[in-house]
Amino acid sequence: EKDLKTITFSESLTALLSLIKNIENDYYEKLSFIVDNKEILETLNNLRNTIWHRGLYILNYEALDEFIGRYILPFVDEVINHENYLGRRNFWNYEELDCGIDPIKEIINHFQEVKEGESYNLEKIAFFKELGRAAYNVNIPWLQYQSSIENKALIVIKDNDYNQICKCPVCGVNSLIIYKEIDYERDPYNDEIVHILSSWPIHVRCECCSFELHHDIGNASQYGIEGIRDFWI
Repeated sequence: EKDLKTITFSESLTALLSLIKNIENDYYEKLSFIVDNKEILETLNNLRNTIWHRGLYILNYEALDEFIGRYILPFVDEVINHENYLGRRNFWNYEELDCGIDPIKEIINHFQEVKEGESYNLEKIAFFKELGRAAYNVNIPWLQYQSSIENKALIVIKDNDYNQICKCPVCGVNSLIIYKEIDYERDPYNDEIVHILSSWPIHVRCECCSFELHHDIGNASQYGIEGIRDFWI
């Protein structure tokens, strides 16, 4: 390790910015967007250092959402659309979701629609974030065993006739379980359930890609998200 040579992020950024500004050729001119994002990258590095080295400061949930959604993801989008990286999206990106939604694109779009300093829709962004998280679990060999996954979902709900199974908006497998709470009356003599008064969905989870929502996040239709059924009905 003593022979290992390293360079800090700040030193790398300073060197790259100097090359972009001082060398006149087509390659570095096409990297000018990095100059425009200099403050964002420095802020990202400072946040990383305060968390990693000292653990003294971390953005709160809303501020972190906005920093990533408004600044970091658009920068990442510019990077991956640079000619040097075109065609390499498959190295890191998720496959197309069954519902047709691109979570990263939708998060960027939402923050572009909301003026800086105004409140964004926290639950809507949480919905997109969960779609994106689960999407990375779709690129796995589990889909070769789709029927066994669907059978697993059936086994999970077999002891509760009120839970339901539907198609997952992420992986497209019929393994999304809608879990329900029930209100019922019991027989005072044998304690058996004699009458269901009502039932309501409280939680969904896919046995394939692990997409999961609780009812404190609203239905997709409440946020204008198309292509996903309402779960809380």
